[in-house]
Amino acid sequence: MLAALVACGAMLITTAGSAVAGTTSIALVVGGLNGPRGVAFDRQGSLYVAEAGQYFDIGPGPFGVSRTGKADKFKLTSGGASLVWSTSFDSVYDSAHGGPEVLGPAGISALGNGCMSNSAGQRLGCQVLVIISESSKGVNATTPGLTFSQIGHLYRLDGATGTPSDRSNVGDQHVIDAGANTVSEVMRDGTVRVIAFIPNDQLRDSTPTCVSQGPDGALYVGTLDLIDTFTFGPGQSHVYRIDPNTTEDYLHAAHLWASGLTTVTACTFDRSGNFWATEMFEPTAGPPGDLVRIPFSNPTSLTHVGGGSLPVPGGIAQGPDGAIYVSIGSADTTLNGGAVVRVTSS
Repeated sequence: MLAALVACGAMLITTAGSAVAGTTSIALVVGGLNGPRGVAFDRQGSLYVAEAGQYFDIGPGPFGVSRTGKADKFKLTSGGASLVWSTSFDSVYDSAHGGPEVLGPAGISALGNGCMSNSAGQRLGCQVLVIISESSKGVNATTPGLTFSQIGHLYRLDGATGTPSDRSNVGDQHVIDAGANTVSEVMRDGTVRVIAFIPNDQLRDSTPTCVSQGPDGALYVGTLDLIDTFTFGPGQSHVYRIDPNTTEDYLHAAHLWASGLTTVTACTFDRSGNFWATEMFEPTAGPPGDLVRIPFSNPTSLTHVGGGSLPVPGGIAQGPDGAIYVSIGSADTTLNGGAVVRVTSS
């Protein structure tokens, strides 16, 4: 069960470039979500959440597709969060790859003011972008005859109504591909240009999981490094810096910026220039997860802020109040087992 407020206190202890924040408060913002992944805010302070969708027990082997994936818009007030709109998307569920899992709406971002109610989404400042994870070819190859249209697409949503349009209308967006270990640019005509390959781990693929634009305009990409973490212990994840306008060969365009993180799942920069990342596991390489802050001017300094109290975090964004908002229970297949929480530290 989620507590409405969890307070975690500790002395500031620094070891080998890593620190633990003094006091952390974690407050529930929105509950009852199914596989919440990406979170974002627009300039009006509205909160957007991507929900991967519900899991249905179909036994090992086949994939299934439901219409339970969602992109949600919430209005936050002192009285709590109220739903403005919710747009449904295809969601894939299966239990054939080591455990029950759900894939659907994953990354989400809001551009501009999110639209007033009478704007009908006509201005460029009214865009909400959502990417639907998984490959339609991969799913159909595993389960012949399964048909759907939305998996693997990037969508633009009307910020006022949530009405979606396909990727041909989004343009000039950067997307990470965890399966291919690449960072790509989606052009205005829908074509894709690979700009960087994320280097492999000692044992397996590094698996990039998040990207955020830094104060210098470069892209910063965090990695999961799950197999190396299980084998060698915590601290195997990295953050790479990529110049989106680089002329380097894509195989050499990613440059190591920070190390020592553990199973990164999401990342962002705050308005002060600090890099933030959610970690699936806390620094002891066990659940639940955590939240880490890295100063832009000193990427060797890592401060853990979540108190090891964020179960399976999947998305992160700074709110208009300066707090960090994190989706938790992102891989929890329990019905309505996910949430968004507000994290503050001192």
